[in-house]
Amino acid sequence: MDTLDYLRSAGMVIAFCVTAFSGRKNWMLTDLIVSVVFGAAWFILPTYTLGFQTVGKLNTLHAHVTRDFAAHMLSSAFVWWKTRESRDETVPVTLMTGRVVGNSILLCAMVYAQKYAAGKGVWTEQHIWFGMLGCACWLLGNLIQLLKTKDFGGSFQGDTRLDWHLRIDFYIVFVISVVRFAFPEVAPDFVAKQPLLKGGVDAIIIHMVRAISALSIGYCMTVFNAPMFRYDADKKAVLQGRLVLGLIMWLLLLWEVYKGMLSFQAVAIVMLAQSVIFINAAAGGFFYTRPVPPSLKKN
Repeated sequence: MDTLDYLRSAGMVIAFCVTAFSGRKNWMLTDLIVSVVFGAAWFILPTYTLGFQTVGKLNTLHAHVTRDFAAHMLSSAFVWWKTRESRDETVPVTLMTGRVVGNSILLCAMVYAQKYAAGKGVWTEQHIWFGMLGCACWLLGNLIQLLKTKDFGGSFQGDTRLDWHLRIDFYIVFVISVVRFAFPEVAPDFVAKQPLLKGGVDAIIIHMVRAISALSIGYCMTVFNAPMFRYDADKKAVLQGRLVLGLIMWLLLLWEVYKGMLSFQAVAIVMLAQSVIFINAAAGGFFYTRPVPPSLKKN
């Protein structure tokens, strides 16, 4: 740890204290900005943002899972941006609840990776004072705002086709996320066995897959509660966020195949699964229109 590391950590704590206790609107704007800035940093500079928290050389698979993690941050930020002007009190409460759930799981995974997991020696002190501290601030800010909330909104679950697209999305992605969290080595191990990638799966990759799954589970909590939103525009925004994630991952995978980083066979199953999620999200996020009640139809 050097002076820059201490200044970085102190800056995060100060920013957290200023924004977390200054009101929900300020905090949600801060959350949005942080998600975009750090998501972009993780995506554009994966070997740096992950590298200074780890020991050893990083390879293509490390960069891929880091960008996958970043894509989840950016897609959730898109939903926060699209719903920032919502008049439904249920929306911000749902978004913050998803953050609390996802970041709680993520923080547990980080502590486990740092202290207890096999290969724990690969993580540096920066993983504690940058990664864990940042995650804790991110978690506590949303938790504080939830504890300060007086009106949680809420309504009956909707039963339109749009609501069923949300439920289908929740079920598929939640199951995949739980499986990936429980068995994080399975998918990366398949990719690592392909001839274009050497080095195999290590403790860093296993942790990053769990980190991705944690954010995905948090997003699933938002999707699960979205049928209670009052306005279709807010529901669509949740599915559109899923489209943003799918688009980023498709472009990333195709670029990695084009550059020879991964073989197409290695990513075909991933792209197929994402296609199912993408089609469902597109059907609800863009192509759904609420049916006009018979009483309002023109003769």
